[in-house]
Amino acid sequence: MLNFLKKLFYTKNGPHTVVVIDDDGMKPSSSHRINPVNLWLILLGIVGGMAILIMFLVMFTPLGNVAYDEDNVRDSVIAIQQKVAALQDTLDARNMQLKQIKSVMASGKDTVLYSATVPEAQEKVEAERNNEPQNIQPLSDSSNQRSAISGIPADAVYISNLLQRSPEFPAPFPVNGSPTRLFNSTIGHYGLDIATKEGTPFKAVADGVILSEEWTINYGYVIIVQHSNNIITIYKHASGVEKETGESVLKGDILGTVGDTGVLSSGPHLHIEIWERGIPQNPQNYLINS
Repeated sequence: MLNFLKKLFYTKNGPHTVVVIDDDGMKPSSSHRINPVNLWLILLGIVGGMAILIMFLVMFTPLGNVAYDEDNVRDSVIAIQQKVAALQDTLDARNMQLKQIKSVMASGKDTVLYSATVPEAQEKVEAERNNEPQNIQPLSDSSNQRSAISGIPADAVYISNLLQRSPEFPAPFPVNGSPTRLFNSTIGHYGLDIATKEGTPFKAVADGVILSEEWTINYGYVIIVQHSNNIITIYKHASGVEKETGESVLKGDILGTVGDTGVLSSGPHLHIEIWERGIPQNPQNYLINS
């Protein structure tokens, strides 16, 4: 059979007559005229059709990715899975933090410091405001002078009298810039976005103490400041912070620098939130763009 096919394809003479004879003699013999040129054309047509079909499958179906980009697809899927897992961890940590903050704020107590008014504390407050040198002896570590929040150092009692005063609102924006995305609690945007140049310092809008400062995947550097009257302010998407947990801050003190950090950032801006007794407030009711 193989020799017969070779003869058909490679013979350069004209058409051939092929006679088919039934060995059993039950059927009459039949003859067929075969042109080698036509056989080549049929073969080329079959090969060309297969090539076109393969190109179509590669270009217009997911099989193309499997054919020539399998490694890249697998790496991309792994990277996306890792990113989703990291985002979920950050979201869980944020939700836990918000629950703790709401629980503390809803208690109706000043969660920062409990201290009697003492002359030394008043002297330190006035000295900080006037940038004057001071020589104050540490206060005794009595029970009513300890912080109510773990992690705040013992010397934070010096600013207890400072935190007993109500914050002064309205206050200037923490940074000069243009408001872009406004407060909208219905979609979960609990603050105000202020667009400005990356690296611009932002300031505290009221006296307080640093409740926490940490890096998060979603929001970059986040710094939280506790004020009196059960008010806290939260600053997000910072490229760096200048304060540490437990430090006292005065209104206008630099807290950090504006950045474009966190996977949820849409450009250089500062996101500020104001919470009172665990309830998010519209920052535009507390701040003015000076």
